[in-house]
Amino acid sequence: MELFTLIAPIDNRAAHQGRIRTRPHVEGDFASHVFIRLVASRQLTNLVHTVIESTQQHVPGMHSLLSTKTDDPKEHLHISLSRPIYLRAHQRDDLRRAVKNIASDTLR
Repeated sequence: MELFTLIAPIDNRAAHQGRIRTRPHVEGDFASHVFIRLVASRQLTNLVHTVIESTQQHVPGMHSLLSTKTDDPKEHLHISLSRPIYLRAHQRDDLRRAVKNIASDTLR
């Protein structure tokens, strides 16, 4: 008699702007990445939104991860420095410390 049944997540493209996983879900893995937050002027943010809207007219399947409001205070642009890195829960702080150390050594 089974007490617990684990149900694997089902990829629902509609819930994720049409994206699909490039790697199957593994219970306990956390998809992480390293990025630099970009403090953008309103002018640059507006330009990015204009480019996205123009691109969507030519590529209807393209989805933006940015909000449609250009004055959203929670929104930020970033430059990704890595592809997704799959970590276990106990590895997340080690990655954070390593990136912080590398960044502080670089800025000296």
